[in-house]
Amino acid sequence: MNKTTYNAAIVNTGSGNINATNTTNIVGNENTINAQTKEGLEEIMSQIKEILPSNDPELKEIVLEIESEISQLNPKKSIIKRGLQAMKGLTQGITAGVIANKLPELITSALALL
Repeated sequence: MNKTTYNAAIVNTGSGNINATNTTNIVGNENTINAQTKEGLEEIMSQIKEILPSNDPELKEIVLEIESEISQLNPKKSIIKRGLQAMKGLTQGITAGVIANKLPELITSALALL
């Protein structure tokens, strides 16, 4: 009995889907999110928007960037992660109130989906 193993790389340079059955891992820095993850991120972003201070233009801009990427046909994880991490960095200086207590938890939940 002979056992043959083939190692192959699959590269998609377009916008189509790739189906790879019986694979262990597909890695890349531009992976996209699926519909279920997209719904979860939309819900978390909605909660984040509710508690953000209305007078912070930097946080608003990050939220718009994340929402814009989520609304794309094939949202890229790397762009969403970058926005969430930037938001997390900006909110570390906030020490009081609902924002300080709830926002880091929401951002961590969103990052966990990715």
